Amino acid sequence: MPGAQGSPEVHPSSGVGSDYPERSSVRGEEIPHHSSFDVSAAQPRQIGYRQPVVHEGPSFRYCSEPASKAGPRLTQGNGASESLGDQMDLSIVIPTRLREETLARCLESLRPQLAEGSAEVIVTDDGTTEATHTLIESRFAFARWTRGPQRGPAANRNHGASLATGEFVVFLDDDVDPSPKLLAAYRAAIQPGVNVYEGRTTCRAGLRSPLEDSPVNEDGGRLWSCNLMLRRNLLNSVGGFDEAFPYPHLEDVAFRESLTALREQIVFVPDAVVDHPPRRQQSAKVLASHHESSFLYHYKYLGRAPSLAEFLTTFSRHRLGCIFSYRVGRDSAVALGSMGVELFHVLRNWQRWDRKWRGELRTRSTGACG
Repeated sequence: MPGAQGSPEVHPSSGVGSDYPERSSVRGEEIPHHSSFDVSAAQPRQIGYRQPVVHEGPSFRYCSEPASKAGPRLTQGNGASESLGDQMDLSIVIPTRLREETLARCLESLRPQLAEGSAEVIVTDDGTTEATHTLIESRFAFARWTRGPQRGPAANRNHGASLATGEFVVFLDDDVDPSPKLLAAYRAAIQPGVNVYEGRTTCRAGLRSPLEDSPVNEDGGRLWSCNLMLRRNLLNSVGGFDEAFPYPHLEDVAFRESLTALREQIVFVPDAVVDHPPRRQQSAKVLASHHESSFLYHYKYLGRAPSLAEFLTTFSRHRLGCIFSYRVGRDSAVALGSMGVELFHVLRNWQRWDRKWRGELRTRSTGACG
């Protein structure tokens, strides 16, 4: 999501599609549904853009060139175009946690694509049972299973990436359905000197209720971790995703802003598609706990305390906007009740979270200076 440096446009962050919710979602072409607090007001995104673009901003530039049938070939700075994908090898990292059914569908969709070029699949498992390990051994011998670190989605992604051997690392969520040409589209988009590529995320089924959620990225700029590709040496140099985030909220926004600070060019590849089916919104108390991440984000990345007035305005506008964008019914009443419970728990913990993260980051800063 492009945004001015110092005052970035911030949207809810991702989990890994397992038991890690929540990202922003879009219902049709209407307003975004935000499952967690936005640091600043998010603008509605128009759906339907299909051209490959390179984003403009402090670290982005735009180019537009229609995707060819052979895949996107993005214009370089000198006006030439080049497709280097056939020479590149990929590591597909899929963090997971207790989601064997959706993971199996994801891997089945990837299976036929692995014969098209050099690629490896790494499943990093934060689950508490052996079910995922058994699934990989019995049905998906092409994938490498590894036990995750059990420290949340950012650490799980980083763990999988640490085992990668490909020149590029592709991050996918375990509940997405990759398109048949996902890997081919990423390969075809590769340019010399470009390290970051984001794919398109759809929700074909659509959202039918304010209690449903799906991360949609139809026109790029969000860099959701459910569908992106990075050059491995860049990922190593920036240290991956920030594992300090206590919950799956804002850690991929922080990662995007780190890339922005490095002035990395981010190429959107609309033919690199995954579909993310709707998922049921988590309980109000769980959603409330995720707001703690905004304190870390504000103090560490923005250098200021979060504003309670800003939170109340943004939270109310987006929650109510989502609820009343659907036909009024039972789910509307449930969503309104959930909104109230979530708000109660956030307000109850606001000062505690503020003291915790202000003090912790001050301690870290003092230790680093000493």
